Amino acid sequence: MLALSAFPAGTPRPHPALRRIPPVVVTPKGDTTALPANSTDTVKFAITNHRTVASTYSLACHVRGVATTCQSQTSITMDASETDSIAVQVTIVGTSGTGGVSLLASGPASDSGWINLKIGGTPPPTAPVLSQPRQPDSVFNRAHCVTSSAGTADWSCGDALFLLSTPGYTTLDRARRLTLTYASATATPQPLVSVNVGLDATVLDHVTAVLTVLDTIRTTTTYSPWTSATKQLVLGWTAPTAPTGAYRYTLTVRSVRSADSSSSTVSGLLYVVNRSASAYGAGWEWLGVERLVLNQPVGAATGDILWVDGDGSSKLYRKTSSTTWLAPSGASS
Repeated sequence: MLALSAFPAGTPRPHPALRRIPPVVVTPKGDTTALPANSTDTVKFAITNHRTVASTYSLACHVRGVATTCQSQTSITMDASETDSIAVQVTIVGTSGTGGVSLLASGPASDSGWINLKIGGTPPPTAPVLSQPRQPDSVFNRAHCVTSSAGTADWSCGDALFLLSTPGYTTLDRARRLTLTYASATATPQPLVSVNVGLDATVLDHVTAVLTVLDTIRTTTTYSPWTSATKQLVLGWTAPTAPTGAYRYTLTVRSVRSADSSSSTVSGLLYVVNRSASAYGAGWEWLGVERLVLNQPVGAATGDILWVDGDGSSKLYRKTSSTTWLAPSGASS
């Protein structure tokens, strides 16, 4: 069965507080870096294109204080949802003092990031190295979860699952029955973002992780102490009122030592299937009933479509023309 609706049955309407995510984001915004006196050195910015189409941005750097000149590439073309690193060369004049360098990206949209600079002192901590080998991007398939029995329910991808069969019936000489399914993740949505964080052996005061969804900080966590080992961090967003949909997120991990800090950023999509107000009870839906949620991702409304199955599986079909939507890689259409 296929039910087409902008908002599936039992899904809350968009909350008025949901904000549109910026089409382009430049980070960091306020890191502090120490550079040698009378030197030319390089600092790095990250640019994320949150648009669902390839986009070209003009780049311009600006300096202040002890930073007298800067140089960077003048433009960049980025795929949809891509994050790239931009190196900016900065010339420092003097033996003491402070300054700064900023990078402006302009095109279909604009944003800027900035780094505070100081001369001398202890070099800043190395920026974290981030990877996401286990974070789904365009598909969440319940069939791919490790599932085990847990008494009266099953455990699957960290969620509690129940199946409730209705009395059987016969039509067209065939026995049939309907099945209701429950998933705790759809009763009280709390999508998770995982990231592997690698840092060097530099002694740190602490490491902070900030999860931003729809340009709003949702979760902030501090880890102290931190060793040089690679660790996996998982941050969640408690989203009981968020409508079913795909949400763009940014996860920033910052290494901090005294007044110095360095950060790295990853971005992607989180999938919320919200059945807290289902007519069958919070978290319940008919197994095999498929629904389409239009105008995705939330806050971007670029015409993508989110497919949602009765068991809570979801995948994002990206719009390629007025009549064509492309299934995600590795998913049957």
